[in-house]
Formats: sequence, structure tokens, C-alpha cells
Amino acid sequence: METVFLNTPWFLTALYFVALGIVHIAFAFGVYHAAKLGQTNGLQTWLIGPGMWALSVLILGPLLAIGYWFIHHSNLGGFNDQLLKEVRARHERIKTLE
Repeated sequence: METVFLNTPWFLTALYFVALGIVHIAFAFGVYHAAKLGQTNGLQTWLIGPGMWALSVLILGPLLAIGYWFIHHSNLGGFNDQLLKEVRARHERIKTLE
């Protein structure tokens, strides 16, 4: 990758990194906004708060934004609160039987 930037004019390299920064900032803002909006609807983000999600996406970029989406918005990696409540209720019933 280093040789690619050595053979490229400096302004194209600078343009690439500026565009990369804009993409990281846009994804970080989108994740922060979605996480804050989710909190106002009574949901919680998993593991860390919206600010930390946004900072992580700012550093790691769109790949982590995809991870956020899988955890919080996808049916593939989503978490069903109703099922969790059912499991907790069964656990409490088992504890009372002991």
C-alpha cells in the first residue's frame, strides 16, 4: 500500500485521506444519532453508551458501524427483550421451586 501512495500525486493522496475522514465522521455521527434516538425510545445500547460507540466508529470506521447495526438494528444479531423477560421469568420460577 505504501508504494501506491508513493506513485500517486500528493494532492490525490490528500484528497483520499480527506474523503476517508469525512466518511468516518459521517458514520460516527449516524451511529451517535441512532444510539441517542434509541435511548429516547426507552431502549438501551449494548455494552457501551452512544458517545463511546460514536468514538469507536470514528476511529475504526464503517466496519464498526456495520457491527453496531448488527447488534442494535438487525434481526440477524438483534436482541429480543421479550424473550429475555421470558427467560428471566422461567429462571425465577425455577428458583422458587428449589
